[in-house]
Amino acid sequence: MTYKGPEWVVLDDCRYAALDGFFVTAKRGFKTDLASIPRLLWGFIASFELSLVASIVHDLIYGSAGTVALPHGEVMPADKRFDRKEADDLFLELMTRSKIAYWKRNVAYLAVRAFGGSSWRQG
Repeated sequence: MTYKGPEWVVLDDCRYAALDGFFVTAKRGFKTDLASIPRLLWGFIASFELSLVASIVHDLIYGSAGTVALPHGEVMPADKRFDRKEADDLFLELMTRSKIAYWKRNVAYLAVRAFGGSSWRQG
């Protein structure tokens, strides 16, 4: 990843195999702000302290309102769609598998459940 303020850019495809058998890929060039944590709160928890892959995958799904399948091949199987809760649950799964501290991942998860609705883009 590289920082091109105010966003981070994925330099190589970032692929994740979920526990329930599907794959999500953030393609090279994908732009993300990582976790959307206000800078004022970074003394408590900063966006870069969470799993990079969790934040990237979550932003990918949120940015398309759950329809990140064809034509770009970001999700396999191609007919996989996400609702907002599934995206948030995947965010938690990724942070857990990345061994992010229990309290940090749960604070981040509860924050996206409570405040993420405005970022869920309607296609």
